[in-house]
Amino acid sequence: MSGELFKVEGVGEWEIRAPPNVYPPREDTELLCSVISRLKKTKQNAVEIGCGSGAVSIVLASLGWNVVSFDVNPYAVSATKDNVKRFGLTDRVRVENSGILDGIKIPRDTDLLVWNIPYLDPISDANDRSSGIGEVALSDLPGLGWGGELLNHISEEQDFLSPELTVLLLLRTSPESLSKISDWEENGWSCRSLDFRRMGDEKIEVYAIWKTGQGAEAKEVETCDSTMDEVKKIVGTSWSRVYSKSQRNGRGRRGSHWLSKEGGVSATWVLDESVLRIIPAGVLQVSLGTIVSNALDAMVKWPNDVVTSDGRKMAGVLIEYSGDEVKIGIGANKKSFWDGPILGSGWEETLGEAQADEVFKKLDRAISSYFEDNQMVPSPSSESLICMSWIGLSKLLSRGLLIRKSGFLLRPVGLNQYGELEAMGPNGSNLISDLDETQWEF
Repeated sequence: MSGELFKVEGVGEWEIRAPPNVYPPREDTELLCSVISRLKKTKQNAVEIGCGSGAVSIVLASLGWNVVSFDVNPYAVSATKDNVKRFGLTDRVRVENSGILDGIKIPRDTDLLVWNIPYLDPISDANDRSSGIGEVALSDLPGLGWGGELLNHISEEQDFLSPELTVLLLLRTSPESLSKISDWEENGWSCRSLDFRRMGDEKIEVYAIWKTGQGAEAKEVETCDSTMDEVKKIVGTSWSRVYSKSQRNGRGRRGSHWLSKEGGVSATWVLDESVLRIIPAGVLQVSLGTIVSNALDAMVKWPNDVVTSDGRKMAGVLIEYSGDEVKIGIGANKKSFWDGPILGSGWEETLGEAQADEVFKKLDRAISSYFEDNQMVPSPSSESLICMSWIGLSKLLSRGLLIRKSGFLLRPVGLNQYGELEAMGPNGSNLISDLDETQWEF
């Protein structure tokens, strides 16, 4: 039986043999393996679910991983064993005939779990074999989807598995399949998109997924002067954050005082200063505003004020740089309020009756998804953060928001590589780098 040449840049190439009823390497396989080749750190032990012809397991083993491969199709198990043997990788790859619905046993010491989830819409007849491979092997599962079943399985086994487990999933995100990233997010997992590909009308995407803080809980205090100061008391944790339900002396931009209202969220996260080697400070600032606004289902006004559609402030983001740390302070209101000249909004207008604990966890998960150092997973590029931020800013700008500067009205048209706002006016292009120089007008 002849095979198909499969190549991963910088790793190798292999002639992969697959019988007609086993899924061979295709575009989705190439995308997943390309992401695997760019992981920052090879640990020890990996699991692949649905190994098919074995291409992904072979790439993992070639990169130094010890792999346990699972498939419910006995022909796939045979094909993987054959391909692994031909390339001399039997000491690194063990293949078993099992699956998520068949009592699969994920080894306790698994560092990385990989699955190219079948993403075609479920077929009405599970016994249909209209294609050479069989549609059932390519289709998502009715109900929770294969992703939901995997999530349930890992949740049931979480006391047994390593808290540092990273899950790498390829799934269809447009149109969204039954296997949804949102299911993982709602269950306390951080999710970072690593790459995608469009195939006709479909978009497939590879996500890295891990427990926020790798299972370590945030420090909670009932009340404090400032979470920016409280976080200094935490020593030796990789994802340090403090959450308080009451803050007496919160700080705002340029030394102003942040009004912490009852029932709101006050929290601070610590990032390693190395983040600024990849991401300019201005890009970090504007992207955090977008991340927080998305978590609160609100809008963002450059650079990072989280507001309602009519411009009332719901949350604020403060960044402080000190030594080898970057501290991110976030204050978010639960209820709308009027305090003298200040008219504020709260997340009850967007999220409903969500409690502060729930909102903090949403923010923690969202910020972690972009900025927690997973050690294995690459960080988002500055370019991707700028793109994400411009999409976030455009929600409010599309409502007719303009900038007045030096007596002229300017129309924002983009962000530059430093996170500064580009705007057009009667005298041509302008660059907005200081919020105090401007006034926003609808």
